[in-house]
Amino acid sequence: MAPPVAHSIAAMFTDQRAHREQIYASYRLQELTHQRDKYQHFAACLLIVLGVYGALWKWKQPFAMRLIAGIVTGGVVGLGKESLDALGAWPWCPPCVADGEDIVADAFGIMAAVLLLVGCFLCSCAAQRSLGYRAVRSAADAEMSEV
Repeated sequence: MAPPVAHSIAAMFTDQRAHREQIYASYRLQELTHQRDKYQHFAACLLIVLGVYGALWKWKQPFAMRLIAGIVTGGVVGLGKESLDALGAWPWCPPCVADGEDIVADAFGIMAAVLLLVGCFLCSCAAQRSLGYRAVRSAADAEMSEV
């Protein structure tokens, strides 16, 4: 009689261990999915801001207007997506929940796009200013040498 009891106790611990390993594996998968979701939010908002900026650039809108339109569009899309998550509006994503970390990732994506665009704008302004200064200076030098 002792062997069946010992066998059942050993089986119980083995089953618990397998169950625990299964839980840990699903937890790791959830963590990876959660982390990937943050990268997707970051990239989506970055691309939205750059896309709106590029579309308005094609129509020759001023820099500030393009930048503000991109920021507003990225923010509205990010907040709208989280609002719809809170309402459970996505049929393909039953466990979707609103997450403050998603909004933070959206904000970081928008800030990264703004830093990128402002940096490029400042570099192009500096390059134009330096090229313009050289052109004016060389024309002035040419006039001075003719006199």
